[in-house]
Amino acid sequence: MLPALKRVDAVIHFAASAYVGESVASPRKYFRNNVESPLALMDCVLESEVQLFVFSSSCAVYGVPESLPIRESSPKEPINPHGATKLFFERVLSAYSVSRGLRFAALRSFNAAGIHPSGMVGEIQYPETHLIPLAIRAALGNDSPLTVNGEDLSTTDGTCIGDLIHISDLASAHLKALEYLARDGESVQLNLGSGTGTSIRQSIQLIADSLVRRCRICFRRRDWAIHPCCSLRFRRRRKRLVGNHDIVANYRRCAHVGREPGRIHANALVKLEAGPLDV
Repeated sequence: MLPALKRVDAVIHFAASAYVGESVASPRKYFRNNVESPLALMDCVLESEVQLFVFSSSCAVYGVPESLPIRESSPKEPINPHGATKLFFERVLSAYSVSRGLRFAALRSFNAAGIHPSGMVGEIQYPETHLIPLAIRAALGNDSPLTVNGEDLSTTDGTCIGDLIHISDLASAHLKALEYLARDGESVQLNLGSGTGTSIRQSIQLIADSLVRRCRICFRRRDWAIHPCCSLRFRRRRKRLVGNHDIVANYRRCAHVGREPGRIHANALVKLEAGPLDV
């Protein structure tokens, strides 16, 4: 790793395990992959001349929020190993920013969704765990009914609400964070999302309407604690929203090519303004 780092100026870290349920069932995997391995990477970074680091973090660092919407200043009290490992590494970066002058951006994404607008680049995984591809399969009759964890939450329709961000916007936000650091920006920790929430029922209904099919649903009791809502607020003095992916058209197109579709809202990316930010 060290020889490779001697030829680069910055590191963008995406490599992590990222399933809440799996982290509860197999915490050892998460401590090794999300803590031990990044610490080994940091040892090499500190021996190199790399001074810029972009970390793909998660809203799971907040745990159950005391109030909504979630702000960057909200308390960080993760309730599962996934969130705990993300928060731990954020603190590692903060420590090295003080001791070694490392400048970093920790980007806390909410619910990433979608595929590239071309339909040619997306996620294919087995077993599938994401809402949109599973809902499409259920609507097309290619799979068993869609299983939803919980319909008794304190939301309008009883299902969990998430803040959704398109993966293309998420990728662009990471590049813009790197550009910001390269312009001598100070270290920053930011939420990434649309600022609005969409429930699971709403997502499923939009898929059914788009495919002109009925989506078969099976509700079951929740296996672990789920907070009913997860949304954020952007401090527009510090950042503004740009970009607008048509996710409805995205998953209409992709439902027929077998790749993961985009989700409901046309989610915006965070564009970091020039100059240092106050955190």
